[in-house]
Amino acid sequence: MVVCVACSCLCDDIEVDFEKDNVKEVRNACRTGADLFFDYKVNRAECRVDKKPVGYDAAFGSAIDILNEAKNPFIFGLDRSSLKTQEKCIELAKKINACIDDESSFYQGAIVEKILASNIKTCTLDDVRNESDVILYWGSDPSNSHPRHLSRFSYFPRGEHRQKGWETDRTLVCIDVRRSSTMKIAKRKYIIPPDGDVKLIDGLLDAIDGKVPKSSDIGIEPKKLLDLANLLKKSRHGIIFTGMGLISALKNDLGVLESLMARLNNETDFHLIPMLENYNQRGFNETLYNHTGYVNGVKFNGENEKGHSGGQSFFESLKEDKFDAVLIVGSDLLSTIPFSISKKLEKIPIITIDSINTPTTAISNVVIPSAKEGIEAQGSALRMDAVKIKFEKLVDNEYMAENEVVDRLIKGVLK
Repeated sequence: MVVCVACSCLCDDIEVDFEKDNVKEVRNACRTGADLFFDYKVNRAECRVDKKPVGYDAAFGSAIDILNEAKNPFIFGLDRSSLKTQEKCIELAKKINACIDDESSFYQGAIVEKILASNIKTCTLDDVRNESDVILYWGSDPSNSHPRHLSRFSYFPRGEHRQKGWETDRTLVCIDVRRSSTMKIAKRKYIIPPDGDVKLIDGLLDAIDGKVPKSSDIGIEPKKLLDLANLLKKSRHGIIFTGMGLISALKNDLGVLESLMARLNNETDFHLIPMLENYNQRGFNETLYNHTGYVNGVKFNGENEKGHSGGQSFFESLKEDKFDAVLIVGSDLLSTIPFSISKKLEKIPIITIDSINTPTTAISNVVIPSAKEGIEAQGSALRMDAVKIKFEKLVDNEYMAENEVVDRLIKGVLK
C-alpha cells in the first residue's frame, strides 16, 4: 500500500502499479490523488539562476549568497513538505535569524493553535469513523476539497460502534453560505448569509440553554435552530469539521467558537477537526509549536533562542517591507496572495525549492528542484487529526529530497 500526499487525509490504502518508472495504474485514490501519481513527471522544475539554467552547485552558491547578505530573511511554505524538512527549515531559520511562516497563517492556523493549547477538544479520524453519530461540516465541502473524507472517515463507513453507518447510525449536517455538493447528501442543511456564522453561533448558544434564539437575520427559523441545538446536545459523539468558510467569517477571533464547543461539552462529547488542505499543514503547525509555543509567524534572533511571535505573518511582513530575502519551500506563493501584495515581491530576492514549475518559480532569482514527496522521496507527515503517517520512496530519481536541499543550505550559510 502507498500513501497519497494530495491532501491532509493522507490516505494510506492506495495501490500504484509501475512499469519501470512510469505509473500504469492507480487504485483507490480520488481524482486528485490519481493525478498526483500519473502526472508526477510533468512540468518539473530545473535549476535556474536569474531565469538561466545552471547546475546544482551554481544554484546553491547563489542561494547561499542571498541568505548570507540578507539582514531580515523570511522562510515560507512547508505545508507540502515532510516533517524532516520542516525541522530542517526551523534549524535554518534559527541559524540565519529568520522569520518562518506557512499558508495556515491566513487559513486555519489559529484553530490548530487552540487545539494544541487544549482550548478546543479534538479527536482522531479513526474515532470519528468508530464513534461519531452527528457529523457537522461547517464552511467546508469535502465532496470537492477532500473527496474520500466522507467515505473513509466520517459519514459512510461502518465503524466499531456505528455498524449501521449512514443509513441509521449517523446524521450529516452541513452549514454553508451556498448549496454545496456535500449538502446534496446531508440530512440537515442550513444556508446562511456570508459572515452570518457568529450570529448563528450566538443563536445556537441561546438554543442550547433553552432560550428562543433570535435568528431572523440569518434566515433560519427559531424552531429549526432549536432542533439543531437539540440534535447536537443529544449526540453521543459529535464532530465539527471546520472549513475556510467558517474561519474566514470568524476572522481568526475564535472566542465564540470556543464558547460553543465548551457549552456542547457540558452536555455531551463533542470534538473539532479543521479540514486542512495541504498534506502536512498540521505537521508544520505542531512542529513549530513544539519548538516555540506558536504555530505561525515566528522570528528567531539566535540559534539557541526560542523565537517569538509578534504577529509577524508573511502577509503582514510583506505589506510592511519587513524582509529583504525570502526562501519559499514547496509553495506556489504567487498564486496564493493578492496581486496588489505580490507586486512587492519584485523588489525582494526569492529562492524557491520545489519539484514543479509554478508562477512562483517563474519570478524567483534562484530555483532549486527537489524530489516529489511520497513518490521520489520518503518521509512522514501529520494527518489533519495529528496522526503520524509515514510514506515511502517509490522510484529512484535524479533529484535531491527537500530536506537534503535545506541541509546543504544550512551547511553553506555563514551566520
